[in-house]
This record gives sequence, structure tokens and C-alpha cells, in this order.
Amino acid sequence: MSATYSNSEHAKQYVIETADILRSNWAIDRVKLEHNFQVKEGERDLDWRIMLVTGMKALNEDMSIWGNYKSREIPDHVGFRGMNFVDTSEMMIEVSKRHPSILVYRGIDSSRAKNNQVCYGGYFIQNGEPIVVEELNCLKKITDKVDS
Repeated sequence: MSATYSNSEHAKQYVIETADILRSNWAIDRVKLEHNFQVKEGERDLDWRIMLVTGMKALNEDMSIWGNYKSREIPDHVGFRGMNFVDTSEMMIEVSKRHPSILVYRGIDSSRAKNNQVCYGGYFIQNGEPIVVEELNCLKKITDKVDS
């Protein structure tokens, strides 16, 4: 995902100096990907947390599913600088074609929900295909129509 983002239109306005993968200790079992962007002299230099995924050991050994296994776990996070939720979701769908064995759950876009917009997200992604959870009545593509 980091490589795909780096080659995207969204990333052209930024210069990524490094992409660092940070693994936590065995007890927490969390992996974080950060981009370190080049900044102008005098600007605050912040790393941008791109992904935070918990339970990678379980993902790699047992389930081949990316997402929270238990409801009380720290939520996974994906977010790229200059990309909104919809654009990030579209990129995730595209990237998943290269990793067909991994099933990803894309949660509901909370900012759309807070603004009383039509529900978006709430679907699984596998091998480039969104798998809709019909009961949620959410969009899998922003151009879709939802029954009221």
C-alpha cells in the first residue's frame, strides 16, 4: 500500500524520505507503518502514521484476515496523507488484487456518519472485490445507490 500510495497522484505534492515499519513487543503484537515526509526549513517535522495493525501474528499464522478479532481490541488504522476515506478504500481494493488470500474488513466511514451522509464502508475486501454486508445498507462505491 505504501508503494502504491507513493506512486499516486495524492502523494505527488509530498516528498517521502522514509517509510518505516515499527513492530511492537510480543505482548502487544502491533505493527505500525510511518512515512517521514520532507519538510521546509523551520516547519515542524512529523511522521505520518499510515497503518496500525494489531494481531499480525494471528493474521500470518491462523486466519488470513485483517481486522479486529475481538470487539475490545484497539481498532486498526489506515490513512494516507492527502487521501480521504473513499480514495483510501479504492486503493485498498486495488492493492488487494496482489494479496488474494487476505480478507480485509473496511469499517464504516465515521466522518460521513457524523455528518448524516449516506453510509459508506462496512464491507469486506478480498482479491479486489468488495463483499457487501447487506444488513448495513452501506455503499461499497460512492457512485452506488442505497435503498432507503
